[in-house]
Amino acid sequence: MTTATLVTSTVNTELLLFLVANLSATASTVTAQSISGSNIFDNDDEMAQCWDMLHFTTKNEIAADVTAVLTGISKDLAFLD
Repeated sequence: MTTATLVTSTVNTELLLFLVANLSATASTVTAQSISGSNIFDNDDEMAQCWDMLHFTTKNEIAADVTAVLTGISKDLAFLD
């Protein structure tokens, strides 16, 4: 693994964790477009810059991962009720 690949992977992981932590677990489908159009990055310029620099394919992959994680959290929460 190259240094550039490692840095990219780390940034994508940080973005994924940031998005999961800051989006509602009841969100049914998260898209790259809905993330870009939201105010989620208003208080974090560094994350906003990282998001803006990503290729649209990578944004879509991260959005799909966020949806999967939030769906899992939602199912877990429903199980606890």
